[in-house]
Amino acid sequence: MVELLPGRPRRYTDDLDYHILKILGEREAPVGSGTLQIELRRRGFRLSAPTVGRKLREMEVDGHLVKVGVQGRALTDTGRVHLAELGRRVMLQTSSETLHRLVESGGKDEILDLLEARRIIEREIIRLAVQRAGERDLQRLAQILRKQEQQVARGELGVAEDVEFHDALAEIGANKVLRSLLAVLRQQGQYTYVITYIRARVGGRLAVDHVEILEALRGRDLARAQRAVDDHLRKLMRDVERYWRQAVRSTGRERRAAWQRKR
Repeated sequence: MVELLPGRPRRYTDDLDYHILKILGEREAPVGSGTLQIELRRRGFRLSAPTVGRKLREMEVDGHLVKVGVQGRALTDTGRVHLAELGRRVMLQTSSETLHRLVESGGKDEILDLLEARRIIEREIIRLAVQRAGERDLQRLAQILRKQEQQVARGELGVAEDVEFHDALAEIGANKVLRSLLAVLRQQGQYTYVITYIRARVGGRLAVDHVEILEALRGRDLARAQRAVDDHLRKLMRDVERYWRQAVRSTGRERRAAWQRKR
């Protein structure tokens, strides 16, 4: 693991490592330390050439990068796996901060509006999926659920698998407009993590809801499938409401405690 820069918190190091790996992953050719330093500066990281060089050597030792002659360094397969993990970690941290700001600003309605729009769109998507799902489609959905359960068992949120499951349903439904609308809603990436984070905090389980949706598809039961999707999204909305009540009470207690300390 790359060591923390002196005086820097873990969040800073995760961000920096993520952007270094992401820059190299976006390039087809190896990247030199000078080019990397310039690109990092554009992204808000002002690091000296020796510091960039040291970070690259540490990442090489960890197996995330490989040196390619005098051309620079390239991302390894291990590095790509680590990049994906860092991406989830950075997004979760960002989502936690976003959630805190939303609680402070009373932004609960933004999340509920997003879920309400999804509820309307996904009821129609599941109707089409019931009609059009083949055996291979069902096997694919089952595979996604197995991956999600493995992620959750390891203490992860399973967000990527949640997105993949719902996108697969839209693909099976084969309506390009509905799939595009769902993609637009899903582009609010931080909200996806925020919603999943909220559900994990209040004890909800995405995988359980997804299993019910899959079983309804297997049985070609339209009413059950639409009810399962509707229940799934309504549960998310209830979890948001529940979390907000808890967060507002907690914030109120913190403010009263801070006020008492100032007296």
